[in-house]
Amino acid sequence: MMKHYKSLKCDEQIYKMKLSSDESVLATLCGRHTLILWNTTDFRELGRFTFPKLVRDFAFAPDLLKIAVITADDQYGTRMASTSTLQIYDMVSQVLEAEHALLDVRSVVFCHHPI
Repeated sequence: MMKHYKSLKCDEQIYKMKLSSDESVLATLCGRHTLILWNTTDFRELGRFTFPKLVRDFAFAPDLLKIAVITADDQYGTRMASTSTLQIYDMVSQVLEAEHALLDVRSVVFCHHPI
């Protein structure tokens, strides 16, 4: 039996996709500024984050309560920005909980640290 997959509704090219560790949420980087969260059961949109700066990378927290995003002022056709910003959002409320300016960071990952 062939499986049928729904299309993700994204108005721009999808640059990056990441699946949560429990495979319940898929995050897509649509264009270079919009991060969309999808429920993998029915591919219903769970949330959308739009950033004024280009998104370089993003990562789910192991417990799915937070999402970290690295943004920068990269411009097409020029050298990459030498600074970037780490932002951490609550996944449910989509509220920015922390922000920190960094040097040239290109990726982010959450590490699980048992207490």
